[in-house]
Amino acid sequence: MYYWYIMIGCFLIALIAQSAVTKSYNKYAQIENSRRMTGETAARQFLDANGLTDVDIQITNGILSDHYDVNRKTLYLSTRVFRDDSISSVAIACHEAGHAIQDATGYKALTVRNQILPIAAISNRFCWIIIILGILFQSLTAVYIGIGMFALIALFQLITLPVEFNASKRAMTYLEGNVLSYDEVSGANQVLRSAAMTYVAALLSSMLQIFYFLSIFGGRRR
Repeated sequence: MYYWYIMIGCFLIALIAQSAVTKSYNKYAQIENSRRMTGETAARQFLDANGLTDVDIQITNGILSDHYDVNRKTLYLSTRVFRDDSISSVAIACHEAGHAIQDATGYKALTVRNQILPIAAISNRFCWIIIILGILFQSLTAVYIGIGMFALIALFQLITLPVEFNASKRAMTYLEGNVLSYDEVSGANQVLRSAAMTYVAALLSSMLQIFYFLSIFGGRRR
């Protein structure tokens, strides 16, 4: 039952965070910005203002699938964010452009996160498998390896927080006065703040699961 309490807690944390993102995004996706600037235009001007005229902006499929590809130096915006002139669209587009600016300026947290990313991806894929195998074959070594993988995932999520908060800060600094009016800034800030909370929720969920496994296996010996 203890395990299920932990899992239900993780599920509720993720659900609340995702609900907040959806609510704020949908609310401000219905409100056009006063300058009628699309997400693509806002991001383009933000990038150009920082000397990143070589960073391309392309449309990608999906909803809220917006991201910056460090390897391709390309900003990918979902169709609605790319084309719409809503407060949500320009906020998300400029946030992703903020990651491109971080990359260009050598923002340390982004560099470290990108270095950890491959290991975190492997850990995310195999941590549960290794833990389950360790339990089935009564191997504490395997269980500890799985817990260590969970810890690597949590470390990646922890490093992601300053990266996301900094990108939002850069976006809001540019949006205020250049894209949005004073009355519209609070809406954009709400969209980005709620999105950032999903990363906080992910970290909390990982920490809860690590705590659970350590409480079960931490004091055991072979």
